[in-house]
Amino acid sequence: MSEFFTETIVISILAAMVRIGAPLILAAIGELIAERAGVINLGVEGMMLMGCFLGFFVTLSLIHISEPTRPRLISYAVFCLK
Repeated sequence: MSEFFTETIVISILAAMVRIGAPLILAAIGELIAERAGVINLGVEGMMLMGCFLGFFVTLSLIHISEPTRPRLISYAVFCLK
C-alpha cells in the first residue's frame, strides 16, 4: 500500500483539490466581501450554477459543433459527466 502513495500520486491529488476547489474559494471570498459591505446574499451557489449553464449554452450556440457531438456535450453539461 505504501507504493500507492508515491510522490506523483500525492502531488496530483493536491493539484486536483486546488483545481476543483478554486471556484468555491472564489465564491466564498466574494460572499465574504459582500457580507462585510452589509449585503446579505444567500444565492451564491445558484448564481455560480446559472453562470456555468448559461456560459456553456451561449458558447454552444456561438460555435459551430457538428450535430452528432451536440447531444453528448449537452449531456456532459446537464449530468456533469466527463
